[in-house]
Amino acid sequence: MRDLADASVEGLLVCDGDVIVSVNTSFSILTGLSTADLADRTLESCFPDQLALATLLSQPNRAVETDLRQT
Repeated sequence: MRDLADASVEGLLVCDGDVIVSVNTSFSILTGLSTADLADRTLESCFPDQLALATLLSQPNRAVETDLRQT
C-alpha cells in the first residue's frame, strides 16, 4: 500500500484521530519535512486553517483542500 500512496502526486496522510500516523512522499515534499518527522505530529502542526481542520476531524472521509504550514 505504501508504494501505491507514494505513486500518487497528491499529498496523502493517515491519522489516528488528530495524530499523523504516516504520510506519502508528496505530502512530505509539500510540508518540507521528512516522512519520519511528520509521524506523531498533530494535524494542527500542518494545517493552520482551523475551519479546515475542524472539517477534517468531523468528516474524515470528506476531501478537504486547504493551505499547509511549512516548517
